[in-house]
Amino acid sequence: MKCYLNQLGLRFDPFESIAGTTHFYTRAGREDLLDELLQLTRYSRDIVVVTGPLGAGKSSLAEWFIKSLGKDSVVAHVQATLFMNKVQILEAISTELGIHVDAGQAEASLVNSIREWISAFSSTDRHLQLVIDDAHELGEGALGILLELARDPALTSTTHLLLLGETHLLNMLEQLLPFNREIVAFSGLVLPGLNSEEALDYVSFKLRSAGFKGEFPIDPGVMGDIYNLSSGIPGTINALVRDKLEVSNFKPVNSKLEIPSIYYATAAVLLLALFVTVFFTDSNTGQNYSMQISATQQVQINLPVQPILSAVTEDKPITEAISQVPVSTAITEPVKIPEATEEIVPVLPQPAYSEFESQLLARAPQSYTLQVLGSQSEVKVHEFIAEQSGSSSFAYFESRYQNQPWFVAVYGDFKDREAASAAIATLPEALKTLRPWARALSGIQADIRKYNQ
Repeated sequence: MKCYLNQLGLRFDPFESIAGTTHFYTRAGREDLLDELLQLTRYSRDIVVVTGPLGAGKSSLAEWFIKSLGKDSVVAHVQATLFMNKVQILEAISTELGIHVDAGQAEASLVNSIREWISAFSSTDRHLQLVIDDAHELGEGALGILLELARDPALTSTTHLLLLGETHLLNMLEQLLPFNREIVAFSGLVLPGLNSEEALDYVSFKLRSAGFKGEFPIDPGVMGDIYNLSSGIPGTINALVRDKLEVSNFKPVNSKLEIPSIYYATAAVLLLALFVTVFFTDSNTGQNYSMQISATQQVQINLPVQPILSAVTEDKPITEAISQVPVSTAITEPVKIPEATEEIVPVLPQPAYSEFESQLLARAPQSYTLQVLGSQSEVKVHEFIAEQSGSSSFAYFESRYQNQPWFVAVYGDFKDREAASAAIATLPEALKTLRPWARALSGIQADIRKYNQ
């Protein structure tokens, strides 16, 4: 076991490159991208292509995409390997779908088996998600057979294809076939690297997910070097942070805070200043009297702080040390207070939010709702909400889909994605057939503000 796991109190190594992560980094546009993926696979028949450099987090995105799908989806998740051929990709898909594969089974036979399975599956009113990770590793034949399956008219109504790969994947697809965009359409999404602030937040998130509760353990200068070397790629950040933690020696933080005695002396001096401002003692007569000072006068109190601190010893308390040091006061000339001037603040026009949009903006950004329906007709969305029992739990907002106005109906207010997903099972059957899905309020609020500027 690595030493820093014990030293930092980590339950596991959050920077290890392993599958099955329990926490998804939702910032830096990651959650918005996940929501967009879920929306495309419900409302679009496009092949969805997610590209990004090695280590950008594509596999994690695919993993959480699969976790976020409802029970009405069946997933065939294939990890592509270098130069995987047509037969191998078909065998991998068949295995994921539970289709029996004979040794040496021919390509045509495998394609027919998959088509027959999807044809029977389509009668269940469910959807098949083909998720191919590291698709840029595939050979030309394997990519070609995937495109043929994706543009098969008998399969496109129930089958969605998601390809994830490095930045040149989309170019590979476009060069592979001089396809007609009306027959095979692509929706390309990019998973970028992190900026410097996001990189720091990302490392903090990874540490917290493993149970770390202390102060950030990496020096800011070192963290800056890590960012520069990584170019903001999460996978590279993980490796560099792990290397740094392995050679660092962390000392446990003492939970008992000891305050040096000199701070007590300084506090006493400040208390004395307050006391002298209100009451002043005449040392000659021993009589106490109040000092009345006009609001336009300034009191100058000369407190020799250093002599007081020097006089404090182990056998001489702070009060005795203060009494032995002279304190002088003086009232200076009246201070002129400038008259306040009126500042003219320009009034900017406020965005015109609908009542529903204002309700959604007032919710906590970290909460979730269920996206139920999307339509280009605002009237239809209005009518849909009015027809629902308990319509007060519904709202809608305006977004964009394929550069056109898109009105989205949502239902409920839930504390997290898990609670929202669990609520789908409690919905009426008529709503379940619409395939609702959990969506973060932060993404919805961003859409509302974006399209109401």
